[in-house]
Amino acid sequence: MNISGILADLKAHLERLNRVIAYLEAVYAAADPGIVVSPCAKRRVQKRMSAEERKQVSLRMKRYWADRRQ
Repeated sequence: MNISGILADLKAHLERLNRVIAYLEAVYAAADPGIVVSPCAKRRVQKRMSAEERKQVSLRMKRYWADRRQ
């Protein structure tokens, strides 16, 4: 097992990763400031229900559970 060779290889990989990180940070900094990139950009936005929609759901569920009890 050649430990010194493994360490040299790992250091080379680390240097490449550092260069890629620096490049990506530079690209990100040069991007349009109006564009907001957030880590949770892929999350779905939760739809808010109006009072009328909540009432309809409530009535529908009351009917559902009444039928289940019978």
